[in-house]
Amino acid sequence: MMRRKVLAIFLVVAILFGGCSSVRHSDITLSKYDVGKVTMGEFEKKYAESAGGIEKAKKDSIENYKKFLKLYTDYKLKLRNAKIRGYENDPDIKKEYNDYFKEIGESYIIEKKLVEPALKKLYERGKEEIRVSHILIRTDKRGDKAAKELAYQLIDSLKHGADFAELAKKYSEHIYTKNNGGDLYYITVNQIIPAIEDAMYKTPVGEVYPEPVKTPYGYHIIKVTERQPRVYKIRARHILVKYIKKDGKIDTAATLAKAEEIYEKIKNGGDFAKLAKEYSDDKGSAKNGGDLGYFQRRQMVKPFDEAVFKMKPGEVSKPVQTRYGFHIIKVEEIKPYPEYAKLKNKLKDKYMKTRYKNDLKAFVDSLKKKYDFKIDTKTLNLIASKAKDVKFEEKVLETPFFKENKQSIIFRIDDTQANLDTLIRFGINDAEMQGKTIDYPRMKKLADKLGEKYAFYIEAKQLVKTDSVFASLMKEYKDGLLIFKIQQEDVWNKIKIDTNAVRKIYEENKADCFTKDKVIFDMIFSKNDSLIAAIYKDLAKGKVTYDALVDSINAGKIDGLRFKEKSERAVANNPVAQAAFGLQEPGDFAAPIDAGGVWGIPRLVEKLPSRQKTFEECFPEMVSKYQDIETKRLTDELNKKLEDIYNVEYYYDELQKAYKPEKD
Repeated sequence: MMRRKVLAIFLVVAILFGGCSSVRHSDITLSKYDVGKVTMGEFEKKYAESAGGIEKAKKDSIENYKKFLKLYTDYKLKLRNAKIRGYENDPDIKKEYNDYFKEIGESYIIEKKLVEPALKKLYERGKEEIRVSHILIRTDKRGDKAAKELAYQLIDSLKHGADFAELAKKYSEHIYTKNNGGDLYYITVNQIIPAIEDAMYKTPVGEVYPEPVKTPYGYHIIKVTERQPRVYKIRARHILVKYIKKDGKIDTAATLAKAEEIYEKIKNGGDFAKLAKEYSDDKGSAKNGGDLGYFQRRQMVKPFDEAVFKMKPGEVSKPVQTRYGFHIIKVEEIKPYPEYAKLKNKLKDKYMKTRYKNDLKAFVDSLKKKYDFKIDTKTLNLIASKAKDVKFEEKVLETPFFKENKQSIIFRIDDTQANLDTLIRFGINDAEMQGKTIDYPRMKKLADKLGEKYAFYIEAKQLVKTDSVFASLMKEYKDGLLIFKIQQEDVWNKIKIDTNAVRKIYEENKADCFTKDKVIFDMIFSKNDSLIAAIYKDLAKGKVTYDALVDSINAGKIDGLRFKEKSERAVANNPVAQAAFGLQEPGDFAAPIDAGGVWGIPRLVEKLPSRQKTFEECFPEMVSKYQDIETKRLTDELNKKLEDIYNVEYYYDELQKAYKPEKD
């Protein structure tokens, strides 16, 4: 008994204090109607989306908030009304939604489950650089089988202690690396064939990838010799001392001595940029104080590259020898590896060109396997044997062959079956198959292609249950279809063109109904600006008339000149038309002008100055204005009617709290 009393007292206290508790900011009601409402959280989210971000939304005015709240509430009322009318079951809306669902579902899945993960993987790889050696066994010399067998034999020898450099020297058929231990130098993401890149990122330092890597060149045996964090970009200066020649021969010692003399000047406080301008033999960079700008690994010759990528900002190297001479290098800046968002587009561009096609095939195969895709090859063979010179075209649907076999099941996937009817109709609309004879290989190819569509559709149906972004995207599209249907029936279909009303609008808007300045002109033109200049000079001096030149051009007597008669052009944004319009009398001609790849001499035929349009000329524009006015009137009427039906109430004062949640 006591326990019940305590519980009762607790409930009373909870009710009393609960009634005094403040509503959470996101739950504040801004408008409500019969079975729904717009909360602060929903409003802030939608307004930020329309304003281009939350920071812009926060700075907006209360008046704009009010307008948006009204618009958004009206939008929700229309959705409510559309559902009451049963538009969700409208066959046209269902078909359009389903078609879009299939289309956007496939692209969304590919982007989310294939492309985006691949780009992030490549981005992470790009944080590291790997030094790789390889032995190439070419297939064009030995044949695929022999090359593969030799590659496996060499891997086995390496497992038993053979020296990689010695095997590279003896067996590698890559002439540029075989004599330096097979060294490919430092490599990072997107700098080598994907198959080699994949292998090297999977291989620990000092180890050999366990299998030969196949590329278009042959089989590669891959060894990783170093892995280290990547230095993304370096900005450096250098002073180049080119090799000094004596008696026609390079004097390396004299060159080094000169470089060391400059290096000592720098060590003793000399300004690197000034010394570069004075002493560097690289005249291109010398004028900029030796500045080479930003560069990445492998963009410079190897000895230079090896030296500079070990240095720190502000550090100056001793003379570094390359095939050009001796370089004194100063590192100015090291650029850190950019954030993912900044590299994404570049990574995607490369990915789509190199990896996407193969990755997509593998991804589609995995989807088909996931949903147990199976073609009934026996049925397909049987049907193919009956298809005598029948083609993928509309008239096949009337043939005995089609009618007798259209219910035959071609493939199964998940709990769905596809019959010949579906396959043939798909083939009729397939650009690759249209008009082609129906046979087994083509039906098999179509079944695989159609099975891919089904796999994406089934995956999308699962995704809409688990992915809130995708679900929201599809909901917005369906809601858009419902709104469109409401607008179509209650607004656009009710607009009837009233000529008298349109004429009234014309009378009120005559000031906006004017033609544009136009001009009709002839033009002599040529790609050769010197020729046009010479022709104009003769015209200006009266040595030849415009008409005489036209006659000669038409008779083919002057090479390189062309003539175009009576071009009519709007003057605005057209330099040639502007030049012609600026002439005083018909027959006057202008100085040569660039006409977009050619040079021309325009001659005035007739000016067509701007004038007021007649009602008939301006009718299309005025009809558009009339439709806009009627659309607004009918939409306002619809909104008012729905607000009355659903008893809408607005709480505009609460908008003062928008984007200002109270702190706990």
